[in-house]
Amino acid sequence: MKNYMNNENKDINNENKDINDENVSINKENIDMNNKIEVQEINDENESIEKEVPETKVDDVSVSSELDDLEVVDVSAVNVINEMKAEVENADREVNNEEVESQNMDNDVTEVNAEAETVENEVNDKEPESLNLEDEMAEVKVETGNAENKVNDEEAEPQNIENDATEDGDESKNIGTKEDIDLDNIKIEEIDLDAVRKELEEEKYDKQKLERELEVLEKNILKQSDIFETDIILDAILKEENLISQTAMLNQKKINEAADSNELKVNNGIKLNKKKKTHNKAMSKVLVAVTSVFMALIIYIIYFVMIDSQSKLNNEYNERSLLLEETVVRGNIYSSDNRILAQTIEEDGEWIRNYPYGSMFAHTVGRYEKGKTGIELGSDFSLVTTKDSVLDKILNDINDEKSMGNSIVTTLDFDLQKIAYDALGNKKGAVVAIEPKTGKIIAMVSKPSYDPNFVTKNWSVLSNTDNTRNSLINRATSGLYPPGSTFKIVTVLAYMRNQSAGTYSYQCKGTHNFNGFNMQCYDKKVHGPLDIVSAFANSCNGAFGNMGTIIGAKNMNKIAKDLMFNKELDFDYGYSISKFDLGASADETLLAQTAIGQGDTRITPFQNALLVSGIANGGDVMKPYMVDKLVDGDGRAIEITKQKKMKSIMSNKEATFLKELMRNVVDNGTAMGLKDLDVEVAGKTGSAEYNDEGDSHSWFVGFAPADNPSIAVSIIVENGGTGSESAVPIAGRMINGYFNK
Repeated sequence: MKNYMNNENKDINNENKDINDENVSINKENIDMNNKIEVQEINDENESIEKEVPETKVDDVSVSSELDDLEVVDVSAVNVINEMKAEVENADREVNNEEVESQNMDNDVTEVNAEAETVENEVNDKEPESLNLEDEMAEVKVETGNAENKVNDEEAEPQNIENDATEDGDESKNIGTKEDIDLDNIKIEEIDLDAVRKELEEEKYDKQKLERELEVLEKNILKQSDIFETDIILDAILKEENLISQTAMLNQKKINEAADSNELKVNNGIKLNKKKKTHNKAMSKVLVAVTSVFMALIIYIIYFVMIDSQSKLNNEYNERSLLLEETVVRGNIYSSDNRILAQTIEEDGEWIRNYPYGSMFAHTVGRYEKGKTGIELGSDFSLVTTKDSVLDKILNDINDEKSMGNSIVTTLDFDLQKIAYDALGNKKGAVVAIEPKTGKIIAMVSKPSYDPNFVTKNWSVLSNTDNTRNSLINRATSGLYPPGSTFKIVTVLAYMRNQSAGTYSYQCKGTHNFNGFNMQCYDKKVHGPLDIVSAFANSCNGAFGNMGTIIGAKNMNKIAKDLMFNKELDFDYGYSISKFDLGASADETLLAQTAIGQGDTRITPFQNALLVSGIANGGDVMKPYMVDKLVDGDGRAIEITKQKKMKSIMSNKEATFLKELMRNVVDNGTAMGLKDLDVEVAGKTGSAEYNDEGDSHSWFVGFAPADNPSIAVSIIVENGGTGSESAVPIAGRMINGYFNK
C-alpha cells in the first residue's frame, strides 16, 4: 500500500513538474511572441493564420508553434497578449498552489505512513512480550513437572530414598570438593499448583485479551489504513482528475487564447488591413491631393508659359520690364512687308517711342504712353529683351550705351490696312481681314482713331468720358453690336441640324405676325414663295423668324455655344466676349427677333470674322494672331508663331452648304455689288437696328475666292444703313486690294 501511494505521489509530482515545464515553455513562447512582432509580414501572417487556426491541437507543441507565429503590430493586439500573459501567470500561480497542496498531501501520506509504522512497531513490541509469557508459562510447566516428580519421589519407597541419599552423598562428596553444602538446611518450598494454574490462566487470558486487542487494533489500523488509503487514492484520483481537467482547461485556454490570438491577429490583420486600406486610402487621398496640386502646378506652369506668361510679362505694371528698359532700347514693330510701324528714337537726349503712320495702326500696334495697348502690350517683354552676349552687355554698360531690344514682325499687310483705313473715311466702324487657312490678321482698323505720338499731349480729351467719339476703343475687338442679318448664318445652321433644310418653304407677304408682333422685310418687300436658299439670298425676315420659332430656344442656345458666343477666345490681345441671351421660356416674338439677329444678341466684328473664316476653312477656326515672328537686332528670327486650330465649329458638309448660300447672296441677293469683282465672293449682308427710330448699322461678312478662300472680312459701319449701302463697297475695295497688289 505504501509503495502504491508513493508511486501515486511521484506521478502527481511528475505531472506538476510537467505543468510547470509547460508554463515555463508558454512564458518563453509569449516572450518570443512579443519579440517577433513585425509589420511587414502581417499580410502573409494573415493567410498562414487562417490556415493554422482550424488545425489547432491540444498539445503544447502546436500551441507553441502557433504562439511563435503570432506577430501583432496593433497596440490593441499587444494589450491582448499582455492580458494573456497575465492569465498564464495566474495559471502558474494556481499550479504552484496545487503543487503546495500536493506537497501537503505528500506530508499527510508521510504522517500516515509514520503512524502505520508506529502501530506496526507497537504490534511488534507486543509480540515479544507474548512470546516471553509463553516461555515463562513453559518454564512454569517445567517447574510444575519437576515439582510433581519431586513429590512422587518423596512418596517413593525408602529404598529409593536411600539410593537417592547415597547418590546425594556421593554427590555431596563430589560437591564438597568445591563447597560444603548444608543438606539439613535445604528446604523444599511447597508450590501452590492451583495458584500457579490460576496465574497461568490469568496470564493466558491476558495474552488472549492482548491478542484480541492486537487483532482489533490491527483491524482498526487496517480499516483506517484502507479508509485513509481509499481517501488518499480517491483524493489523489480527484486531484489527478482536477489536474488533468485543469491541464486540459489550461491547454484549452491556451488553445482558445491562441485561437483568439490568431483570430485577434486575423481581426487585427483585417483591422490592420482596414487600417492599411484606410491608411492607404488616406495616403491615396493625400497622394491624389498632392498629385493634383502638383499637376495643377504643372498645368499652370504650362498655361503660364504657353498662354498667360505674355499677359503677366507684358503687364504694363511689370517692374522687370521697366528695369530692362534702363539698359535696353525698346525694339521696333514692323508690318509684314518690313515697314516700321513703331520705333524708339533719341530726341534731345531722350528716348521716345515713335509711330511713323500715326493713327492708321493705332489700335493694332497700340500705344506706349498712358498705358500700353495692342502689340505694344502683348509683346512688351519681348521688345525689351535682347540676344546680345554677356560681353556686349558689359561693354555697353562701360560705354554707357544700351543694347538693342528684339523686334516684332507683324502679320499686318500695310497696303490692305491703308485701304481699310481710307475706305472707312470719317465713318465710325471697324474692318477686320483674316487669312482663313492660317489665322493671320492681315488688317484691322477701328474708326475713329487717334495718333499715338501725341497721347500724352491729348490725353485729357481722349480720356474724357463725355467724348462721344471714343477714339481709344478698338471697335474691331471690343465693339459689341447687334449682328443683324449676318446672324441668319447661325439660324440656317441651327435649322439644318434640327430640320430638313431641303424641304423648307415659306410664303413671304412682306409683313409677318409673331404672337402679336408684326415683323417686316426691308422696305416691306414681298418675296413670295421661298425655299431656304432664296430666303437666305433675299434676307427675308419673315422666313427666318419662322425658322426661329421652329428651332426653339434650346437648339438656338446650343448652336450659339458651338459658335463661341459667351466664351473667351484664344487671343493674345484685349477683346469683348460676344453675347447670346435667349431664355428657355422665350416666346415666339423673342425667338423670331433673335433668329434675324436682333433681340439681345451682341457680337464683335472680330468674332464675326472668325465665324466666316471658319466656314471658309471647311468648319475649322484657326487661332488668330498678329505677331508673325520675333527677330533680333540683325533681323534674324528668334521665334516664329506656329499656326494651330482654335476650334472646329461645324462639319465640312455644313460649311460647304453655307458657302453655297453665301455665294448666292452675291450672285442673286443683297450683295450683288460684289458680283463684278475679279474673284468670286461669298458673303452675307446685314442691317442691324440699334434704336427705336429704326436706325441701323451696316454689316458685311464674307470671303473670297468663294471656292478656295484666302481672305475673310468682317465690316461694320455704324449708322451706315443697309449692308449693301455702306459695308459692301468697303468689302469690295478690301478684296480687290488684296488680290491686286
